[in-house]
Amino acid sequence: MKWGVILEILIIVLFAPVGAPAEAFPNPPLSLPQAGDARGFMPSASAWMGFRHFVPAPGGEMHSHDLDLGVDFVLYRDGTFCIGGNARQSLLTRLHPDGQWLFWPATIYTDLGLRLLAEIRPVELALWYRHDCKHDIETYYGRDAVHDGVGASASLRRVSWLWGGSRISADLGAQAGCEIFFPPVFQSVDAEPDRFKAFAMLDWEPLVVPGVPAIFFQASASLILRTADTRVTVTEPWTLDWSASAGLRTPRRAESGPGRLGLYLKVERVSDDWMDLVPQPLLLVSGGILLQH
Repeated sequence: MKWGVILEILIIVLFAPVGAPAEAFPNPPLSLPQAGDARGFMPSASAWMGFRHFVPAPGGEMHSHDLDLGVDFVLYRDGTFCIGGNARQSLLTRLHPDGQWLFWPATIYTDLGLRLLAEIRPVELALWYRHDCKHDIETYYGRDAVHDGVGASASLRRVSWLWGGSRISADLGAQAGCEIFFPPVFQSVDAEPDRFKAFAMLDWEPLVVPGVPAIFFQASASLILRTADTRVTVTEPWTLDWSASAGLRTPRRAESGPGRLGLYLKVERVSDDWMDLVPQPLLLVSGGILLQH
């Protein structure tokens, strides 16, 4: 299983060679850190692939579709502490002016992170460093969106309620935290307006029956502070991004069994597309597949 997880991570990283983190799409469909009792090297990982459609909005008519790939992994776990990370890449396309059925690759967003976790059951504490950026393809849109930041969070891992003393239960996970952004460390580019983000996430399986696929719901919200001392025009210092998703997961496995497979549908609102010097809010609808070891 370990080599399968390593191969899975390598596939994502090799297809994300331009390396960096992304505020434009901050919340992947697997938001919560990896839980579990497995110890050692590469004990767990989750990956996803999604296809996103941009709902037409004022200023965003040229956006078309987006392909999202990512992996979230635990590199090493020993007792209470572990180290993990994530790699994510989104390929954005724009509509061709000659027709709505024509489009071209426009931008690549990349998100990389490394985090330290401490598990004090039922709470998991995390500290991380994050780097994200945008790379335009062929056409330069006038904005180098690069962010470096550090963050901290507290997660409530899988709390269950039994129904009438039976094996049927409901599961809930939650996470809250914040990130602080500073000028780019690895690139000589103009600073972005993002300075601070506070966020909260929920993951809920309302009916868990052993051996039966489970419906799940996820919701997240991010409150972002942006300053007006950069080239980017900021009309509102505080903005709210949010997402809501629902899906179906295969039954929870035994420790030595196969991973969980899931399908999801998601709606999200982002306040800045990272493309233009005047941020454009966008509404996106997506669907995809999840794999969790």
